[in-house]
Amino acid sequence: MKKNKKNYQKNKEFLQRRKPYTYFLPLPDKNKRGELIGILPHIASFTNLHARLNHLYNNDLSSITIIHDNHAHFDEIIKYYHKTAIDDTNNKNRLYEMADFRFSTISDLEFHDDKNKIGLQIADIFAGFINKAIPFILKDGKSLENEEYMTLVQILTSLYSQKSINFVLPTNHNEEIFFPILDAQLQLNIQFGKEQIENGLLGIK
Repeated sequence: MKKNKKNYQKNKEFLQRRKPYTYFLPLPDKNKRGELIGILPHIASFTNLHARLNHLYNNDLSSITIIHDNHAHFDEIIKYYHKTAIDDTNNKNRLYEMADFRFSTISDLEFHDDKNKIGLQIADIFAGFINKAIPFILKDGKSLENEEYMTLVQILTSLYSQKSINFVLPTNHNEEIFFPILDAQLQLNIQFGKEQIENGLLGIK
């Protein structure tokens, strides 16, 4: 209650002049110029990736450093959410198959220019590829050659099967269209692998 009251006082001026639909949105943060900015998708994605690392490293992030590309406008906001993740009581019991929000240690967070970090450049390439590939699969699959379509699906299925990517999509796209395509391809890959092993073509006994 005290926290809600404090948030209200902090954003009182904004609340008095905001449009009705904004009452259904999270309160915004302020950027370095004191302007209000809503970056919920960025924070949700960042927090989820942080929780995946927490799961992967058995709830011990003390030796982990997250390298984020430079963000002149909201790097301080990301730093704040990163620092307070360990104290977020709303997430204390949130444990999923590949994500653990029960932080007991905190990782380091650094911001770098992607021109000087090969890892950030690779991440940008994959992000750009995925950003272009998903719309083709969801809407324009028929405009692709079959080999092009299957190449996209195979690459995305590999990332999906390893739980190594955080897809930020509308729920109906995830559950009704996109994930079923990847699940079906993953099952085909598994079945194909089994047949190869049984036929001695993979050299595994």
